[in-house]
Amino acid sequence: MPQSVVEVVARPSLAHRVVRNLAVQDVVVPVFLLKMIGTCMLLGAHRSALLATGLLAIGATAISIGRSELGPRAVRVAVYRIGVVAPLPGSYALFQDLVDPLRPVMRDSTLRAIDSFFLGDTAAILLVPFQTPGIVEWFAFFYFSYYFVMGFHLLGSLAFDRGTRLAEIMLGALLVTAIGHTIYTWVPALGPLFAVEFPHELRGGLFFGLVDDTVRNAGAGIDIFPSLHTALPTFFVLHSLRHRKTVPFKYTWPVAAIFAGHIVIATMLLRLHYAVDVVAGMLLAAGCQRIAIYVANREKDRTERGIQPVWEPIRLASTSRETARRSP
Repeated sequence: MPQSVVEVVARPSLAHRVVRNLAVQDVVVPVFLLKMIGTCMLLGAHRSALLATGLLAIGATAISIGRSELGPRAVRVAVYRIGVVAPLPGSYALFQDLVDPLRPVMRDSTLRAIDSFFLGDTAAILLVPFQTPGIVEWFAFFYFSYYFVMGFHLLGSLAFDRGTRLAEIMLGALLVTAIGHTIYTWVPALGPLFAVEFPHELRGGLFFGLVDDTVRNAGAGIDIFPSLHTALPTFFVLHSLRHRKTVPFKYTWPVAAIFAGHIVIATMLLRLHYAVDVVAGMLLAAGCQRIAIYVANREKDRTERGIQPVWEPIRLASTSRETARRSP
């Protein structure tokens, strides 16, 4: 009897284990989704509210399974990694139903006025002389490469990275997305393509066609300020530069910088963003990186404190040397 009592007292409950193991990102995801549910309900976008509720359920389930320390390790690691990350990019689908409710408060005139104050006019107008079919197609290729840049850094890190470096890139990307998507509803705008008159339409080739079709038919409609097409590639470049002495970033950071630079220019040349959107995106990237570094450093000793790592490794390191190499 005394032994069983000791075992019951010594073993924390399931709920206690989940709460004890929570990391900052496990709070960021549900708080953001709860905010989006409230916003959608207030604007009467009930379909989007239902979708946001589904994304919240996915995230909460993944966090509960991952932080419970129950079941096969490989299964809970996979469920957690997919379930805690997927809801934030998935939340992009919420915004299409918010365009009409937010149309009376669109901020295009304000954003263009800020551009004009500093530049004389919005950047897309100033770039009209360079909007030839060849240049448009060149930058459309890089604009469309955004999705591959995202995949390389996020999916590659989730599959192959670990330790503090993984914690930094994932928390930073989650913060950029959550904050950016939140501000979309505070500063809604259509963008120069739909709110500014231009002397001629853009012409390009295959990649311009892909970009134009995506923006017109699958775009969020109000995803202008800040520019996440600027913020996320910029964040990945900052992360790559910070870890440029380690593999793979010692080889990939110049390529990431080239692609990010072209993507930033493309957002304005293709008439999708105001210059102020780009500046806001860069500031968002830099700010979120600093937060992610700070939080990752605060949470890196979780194992020593008897708490589950922020990101349980997919496979345990076989030697302390490998751990040191993979966890800068």
